[in-house]
Amino acid sequence: MLKRSLALLLGAALLIAGSCDVPFLTPASAALNLRDGQVNVQLDQPLILRLSRTVQSNLLSKAFLIMPTTDGSLESQPDGRSFTFRPTRGWLELTEYHVYLAGFRDSGGSVAGRSWTFLTTVIPRVLSVASAAGTAVAEGEEVDQGSPLTLTFNSRMNPAATTLTVNGSNVEPTWSSDHYSAGVPTDGLPAGAAELALVAGRDDLGHIAAAWKFEVTVAFSIHIATTHVGFPVLIQVPNDGYGARPQAGLQAAEMVFEYLTEGDITRLTALYTDVPGVVGPIRSGRRISFRLTRHYHGALFLSGLSNDANSVLRSDPVPAIFETGGFYRDHSRYAPNNLFISGDGLVYLAGGVRLPDFAVPKVRPKLSGGSDGGAFDVAEHHSSYRYDAVTGTYGKVEDGQQIMDAGLGQPVRAFMVVLMHTREFLVRDIESGCCTHGRDFDLDSSGTAEFWYRGLHYGGTWSAADRSSPFVFRLSDGSELTLPRGMVWVDVVGGG
Repeated sequence: MLKRSLALLLGAALLIAGSCDVPFLTPASAALNLRDGQVNVQLDQPLILRLSRTVQSNLLSKAFLIMPTTDGSLESQPDGRSFTFRPTRGWLELTEYHVYLAGFRDSGGSVAGRSWTFLTTVIPRVLSVASAAGTAVAEGEEVDQGSPLTLTFNSRMNPAATTLTVNGSNVEPTWSSDHYSAGVPTDGLPAGAAELALVAGRDDLGHIAAAWKFEVTVAFSIHIATTHVGFPVLIQVPNDGYGARPQAGLQAAEMVFEYLTEGDITRLTALYTDVPGVVGPIRSGRRISFRLTRHYHGALFLSGLSNDANSVLRSDPVPAIFETGGFYRDHSRYAPNNLFISGDGLVYLAGGVRLPDFAVPKVRPKLSGGSDGGAFDVAEHHSSYRYDAVTGTYGKVEDGQQIMDAGLGQPVRAFMVVLMHTREFLVRDIESGCCTHGRDFDLDSSGTAEFWYRGLHYGGTWSAADRSSPFVFRLSDGSELTLPRGMVWVDVVGGG
């Protein structure tokens, strides 16, 4: 009877062992390489889960959970007891994570459930750069000279422990009350590239900031009240030294073309897509002004034409608007250099011309190399140019006179100077008096060119695909040169 009872007890024990994972054995335990409640965990920190025995990896993967949900992979190590989880894109900053291992059973027995929490660190850094108007500034983008930039951080910074520099020199930022943003001044910076840098810093919790560099292009701007016109308007502006200067409205032009006329004097054709309050004086047109109007798909504003030039225009017309409503005489000046046009009058007259919209492309040039271009002369136009590093522009002196914009009361500043060499020749047109022949220029083919931009000189070419295409400027290596924002002065000279 006793033997039979022992046999039944042993059988029951074996049955229980076979169905209940051998209750005599301790469940396998798990440990994490982070302690429960750990803080300041690095954002690339892998999680290493270690089991007290080997377990089946497919079952462990199903029992493993991280909240918030995080992309990553759980990799089994060769010993079958260690498993590594690496977040694909790193952990979120200042986030509390919960790691769960649900209890489960595999062929080796049971595995005890476990959970941990940890808090990630934050790496203070600059999140964005914005202009004074609040517009985001991209790397390398132009910013107005003198306009402060706002740097926004991802953490509340400690101003006393944070050092910002511009072009290697420390700056005194203006911090917001919450210390999440800082205003960086640009006053006194010369035009051109400027590097902003965070060279040292800590947030209020003592976290060390990430080093940061960011380049912007400081651009000198002249703010002029203008009205937009859908297509270019080209205005004939005299440039003689006996009453035409100072002209009004030149600074607002997209491009100003200067060329020699009869009597060894020069004339200007100023091209606008945004017109200022006043432009002038205005004088008669020349053959080259017809060519420029055709190349840039615009309308020509002028006071008149000689009989011969008028015949040329009638035989091969371009839109032309002669002295009419909107034009007026400034009686503080002597005729013939006292005819002007108001911006409102110009816009009104342009509204009567049926032309499709057309704009002169303006994209900041990306140049390298170049030679010294701080000062140079254009002998054919009796002109000297000198570069101003603070504004990144060129001033112009002609016949010993500083070229001024009377509307602004300031010297005219060219953001780029282009010298177009082309074939220049006399024509039969009588332009002045009884026997002074006019000039013309071949603008419908190609020629050599020179460019001055931000204190440097470059060689290259100009070309026109046909008589109705804008000029294409190229550098010596064949790359296309884009024109900068602001007025570009183009000297058209012989010798091309």
